[in-house]
Amino acid sequence: MSLVINVRGTFGAGKSTAIRAVINAAHVVERLVDPWYPSKPWYYRLQIVNVARPVSVLGYYDNDVSIGVDDFAKYFGVARVFDTLMAAVETDHVVIEGVYFSLRKRWWLDLHAALASEHRLRIAYLDTTLDECVANVHTRRQRHNRNINGALNLAGMAE
Repeated sequence: MSLVINVRGTFGAGKSTAIRAVINAAHVVERLVDPWYPSKPWYYRLQIVNVARPVSVLGYYDNDVSIGVDDFAKYFGVARVFDTLMAAVETDHVVIEGVYFSLRKRWWLDLHAALASEHRLRIAYLDTTLDECVANVHTRRQRHNRNINGALNLAGMAE
């Protein structure tokens, strides 16, 4: 039985930072890339001490502006992410995060229905304060010369 962990939180909550810490602490067995977008891994396969099964982390986490699995949903669609997750969960535990997927209630209901009989689905909410989230987004935008005065746009992300 595999475990699927969805790390949730708003922009700047630290979802990608937490996932990068897991990747950096583990032994990366494999980095799978998509032939259409070879510069970014599609997911990482990890071996973690005292965890019997490999752990697959879906998304791109090679730098501090990576946005996890949301980036791939934008390019390849939700169905591709769902299919990849369902294939990985056959042999691995799976970790996934992203604002886009946190807000897509229908997707998570479908995922839960598909996994419930054979696997465990856990949701980990990050309780970062709003002030910290805003400061983190501001710092990240400033560091990468992005518009620091622009509003965070959630329009169209929720179903």
